[in-house]
Amino acid sequence: MPVSSRDDLSLQDVSGLLGLPGIQVVRLAREGGIPAEREGEIWRFPRQAVQQWIAGNRGHTRADGQPVDSDAPPAFNIVDSEDLDHYRAQPGNWNVQVNQLSKGSFRSCIRSLSLPGMVVYDNRWGCASLVRGQSPEGWLMMGGVVAPEQGTLHWCGHRADRQLFACTSERKAISFSVEDKAHDVVLLIAPELLRQTAGSEALDLMRHAQHLDFGVAGAKLVDLSLSLVKQCESHALLLQQPAIASRVRSALLRVVEECFSAIFTHGHSGDSPDSRELAVHKAVEHVWQASGPVSAWSMAQAAGVSQKTLELAFRQALGMTPGKYLMLTRLNGAHHELADAIRGQHTVTEVALRWGFSHIGRFSGAYRQLFGELPSQTLGQPCPRG
Repeated sequence: MPVSSRDDLSLQDVSGLLGLPGIQVVRLAREGGIPAEREGEIWRFPRQAVQQWIAGNRGHTRADGQPVDSDAPPAFNIVDSEDLDHYRAQPGNWNVQVNQLSKGSFRSCIRSLSLPGMVVYDNRWGCASLVRGQSPEGWLMMGGVVAPEQGTLHWCGHRADRQLFACTSERKAISFSVEDKAHDVVLLIAPELLRQTAGSEALDLMRHAQHLDFGVAGAKLVDLSLSLVKQCESHALLLQQPAIASRVRSALLRVVEECFSAIFTHGHSGDSPDSRELAVHKAVEHVWQASGPVSAWSMAQAAGVSQKTLELAFRQALGMTPGKYLMLTRLNGAHHELADAIRGQHTVTEVALRWGFSHIGRFSGAYRQLFGELPSQTLGQPCPRG
């Protein structure tokens, strides 16, 4: 039997250093991703070469070679927002704009669990919203819905659920809507960590897919994520213990591996969108990208369907007509501009006219009904913090 020298690390040693289960370390070694030598059934890992490999890969997982904060210490955080602009101003991985689609005060609660190379988000929404922006640099994203019967997430022509996950790669334009009381789980994972965990094929799949059907493994990932976030919220000191933080991370990675194994074993992809959901997605993109006037007719033309079909699709996906969606988009645009405006240099009338509202009284009434305050109250207000 081969005997390891002092200059060799065992499989258990490397597993501990990387925070990965042994089976994933073996996969990485087989793919040539980590320095290793095999003698029969025994894997040997040259100590110096492995340490250099770890140092060379740590914090450099972005496509442009710039460092990401993937080795930050484990942490738990909660952000409660009761204002659109407070939500928008939160620091973090996301660069998004949120448009409110239902009446009343905007509410959201985000619980996040940060681990080396991954971040778990538990998102709760208090009102229907449309979110647009860009996916985080240096991260791959996958997200599922906790309880679709209470409120779901619409993403690129699909209704995400506990098994069908929304996915995207780094620095991609994103656009999705959530219903009232929607509750979702999102996992960010560094590309190199996904390759180490589930293999190069999984990384290639994530770089091109918009949806992935993980089957029961997806539901398992949703439940595990919620459970871990809840435990860390109840026992904040847990993450300060390296052994516990490592076990939490390893548990998540094992289920991530199960998710991709399910796809490769059963051939699930989830990339055939529902025709009505896809029509809504195309119409929404038309609203945001059009350089000229937009109408329900032009939205239907952009979606490639009749106005009646588009109206049925909008009612099914967003609970409103295309015309109502256009009105809410304009109101949200005015809201964002008023919140960013400097009092004394801009007026409510100027902003309203820019967004197509010629009757200021009706604009103010619709604005107050949606946001719970008058446009004049929003104008020049400092963004609420905490």
